[in-house]
Amino acid sequence: MLRVFATALVLLVLMLTPAVAPAENLDGDGPLTIEDLYLEQDVDIRIIDSQASSSKRANKRLALQTLQAILDDGRVSPDHPEIVPILRGLALEGTGRKVRQGSPTVVNDFPEIRRSAAQLLGQIGGEDARNALVQVLRDDDEPMVLAEAVYALGLIGLNEDNQVTIAIAQMLRNQNSRENPDNNLAYASLLALERIAAATDGIDDVMVIDAVLDIVGHGAYLRFVRLKATETLYHMRGQGR
Repeated sequence: MLRVFATALVLLVLMLTPAVAPAENLDGDGPLTIEDLYLEQDVDIRIIDSQASSSKRANKRLALQTLQAILDDGRVSPDHPEIVPILRGLALEGTGRKVRQGSPTVVNDFPEIRRSAAQLLGQIGGEDARNALVQVLRDDDEPMVLAEAVYALGLIGLNEDNQVTIAIAQMLRNQNSRENPDNNLAYASLLALERIAAATDGIDDVMVIDAVLDIVGHGAYLRFVRLKATETLYHMRGQGR
């Protein structure tokens, strides 16, 4: 009987014990304070910044992977003031910031790094991320980077003074002038324009409309891309038009 009672008592204690103990500080003096948590965040960001500033591609990739992980885990808030500047630098690596090291060849041209940084900027959102992505559209000429950047701009959905849609139109105009434009880039741009139109009640800028019309009539694009362009023109009219 005593053994049964003792077992029941142990189970009751376990049920009343918190499942997750409060985080301890490094000195073992008790739970972490808000200041301690901020210090931990700053340490994480300093490490990522150091990785991102390295001349080695592998370190830059690690910076992006680490940043993605700590954002997913909630260890650093997406609105941390140093995150977007780090990502902006990575998104412009080899375009906005070029390193030649005594030769005419750019040695820090890492399009896959720029692509991953653009994707993260889209996840974070906000005006600063939008501005960084617009700069990517202006500086980059790698289709896979541009496609990621334009899709990210669609996710953010901000288009103050038509800044974003004009940048998209200018990029599309450049693509449409080519003999073999990139279908994935065109499709990503159309998706972005539809999202922005939905968020801003339509797009009526003539430059943007002309760029989409050029896709419709451009024989080098695949048929499904041209059909999507026709559909996008309809969505750009907005709900109240």
